[in-house]
Amino acid sequence: MTLSSKLVALAIVIGFSTSQVASSSAATLTVAPDQSYLQFSIAFGVSDPQFQGSDRAALAGSFEVDLTAGTIAFPGGISVTLLDQPNPIEPVPGGLPGSAAANVGMVNLVPGGSGVVAIRDSVLALSASGGVVVGSGFSSAMDAVFTSGTVDVNYDLSLGPHPNIYGSAAFDSTLYPAASGGTLEIAGTLVTLTIPVEFYVELAGFQFNAGSIGTLPLLIQGEIVATGLIPEPSSSILSIIGTVACVGVALRRRK
Repeated sequence: MTLSSKLVALAIVIGFSTSQVASSSAATLTVAPDQSYLQFSIAFGVSDPQFQGSDRAALAGSFEVDLTAGTIAFPGGISVTLLDQPNPIEPVPGGLPGSAAANVGMVNLVPGGSGVVAIRDSVLALSASGGVVVGSGFSSAMDAVFTSGTVDVNYDLSLGPHPNIYGSAAFDSTLYPAASGGTLEIAGTLVTLTIPVEFYVELAGFQFNAGSIGTLPLLIQGEIVATGLIPEPSSSILSIIGTVACVGVALRRRK
């Protein structure tokens, strides 16, 4: 299931000293699951995890970067996969009663009842046509897309004509910029990139047993931390010591 969306400005402001200048230095950065996560909450009623930590998904993935004196490029974009919880989540795909593997599981208390929500098979990709190169004061717009992902829900309600509503939907929301910050640290050969993320999304297009009913508003916050190695500094390759302050990824959706 696919969602097309627009991301943000990913702006990186350089604040380091360069002792030796080179044309470029490539590195593969690996996302650290123990430090990278997306935290979900439902922005209606009361939102709780189904069990401790089930509303927070660890992230995994890897991507290429090109570094030069004062710039960084993401030639293939950034892709992160949401990892499954250690325990099964309610409901099963399609929204029927039961439990199955999922990235995120939440309980939603609403007027007149409650529901369970499961998020599954989710991959978030950040990219730009031809890659993004950024330097001092440079700001570049990127695209954000969930290349896969579904949300399954099952609600028991005492109000209204349908006491039990269940169904599923794909991520299908447009995302808009919001302010955030991050860092890129290069110490010797070790590269550490940290990108905070935040977005609000209202999911529509649910296929319910009772027809199309409403939307599901989600607030998603988290951080992507990725590390990698660059070649040893020399007179012919990049040598950077310092810190880059960057405006990280932040997303928001309007109705």
